[in-house]
Amino acid sequence: MSTASVLGIDLGTTNCAVARAGADGSVAVLPIPQLTGPGELRAEPLFPSSLYLHGPTEFAPGSTGLPWDDAPRYILGE
Repeated sequence: MSTASVLGIDLGTTNCAVARAGADGSVAVLPIPQLTGPGELRAEPLFPSSLYLHGPTEFAPGSTGLPWDDAPRYILGE
């Protein structure tokens, strides 16, 4: 009997999702950390398949920061 898990990634036209299937038959949708509003980071089960290129003065400084990038040049997420 295998003890390996399988990771599935759905790169959809509207949304993306990630799920794990365990060797025991369990399936879990993995939440993806993303911006859900200015300064608001939350893990959600679906990740929008879009990219937003914001202007330099469109958002307050630091409001689009992520744990891995303080000042991203684009926004991904809700």
